Amino acid sequence: MTGTSEVREIDVHERLIAHPAVRNAAVHILEGRQIAFVQNSAKVSMTTLRSWLSDERMNPDEIYFVKSIPDNGANVESLATVRRDKLRARADYVAPRTETEKYLCGLLEDSLDVDRIGVHDDFFRLGGHSMLAVHIRRAIARDKGILLGAEEIFVNGRLADLADRVDEAVTR
Repeated sequence: MTGTSEVREIDVHERLIAHPAVRNAAVHILEGRQIAFVQNSAKVSMTTLRSWLSDERMNPDEIYFVKSIPDNGANVESLATVRRDKLRARADYVAPRTETEKYLCGLLEDSLDVDRIGVHDDFFRLGGHSMLAVHIRRAIARDKGILLGAEEIFVNGRLADLADRVDEAVTR
């Protein structure tokens, strides 16, 4: 866990459900990793939720937004197993190194509802699709003042590659 290994599942659960935008939550330990599932009542970003939890040093290893929380432990474990298998398809985590990479990680985490996106993760392997690519492209235009070509996200799905394209466009 990114906080302290002494933090119990129940403590993280109680902190999560205390957030005004969280309707329900479940926390599960799978293969020594603490995984939190969050059901929103209102849109809350991954960044905001992580910040809320770090105030109390309670950041679990992984957080997932889900439409509903199973009502028993066996179903929560099943949900955790499915998420773990999806995670195994991801690249090894490498933290963002530049301001552009940090910006894109935050944007993709919030847009995809995926936690801890690293520079080697691929937009499409994380569940991105063409409509979401349009949203990402518009957000970059709004926030950075540059308009990438429509193909840029498709050709540069890996976050580090997309960051390079954004940086190149800024310097033009």
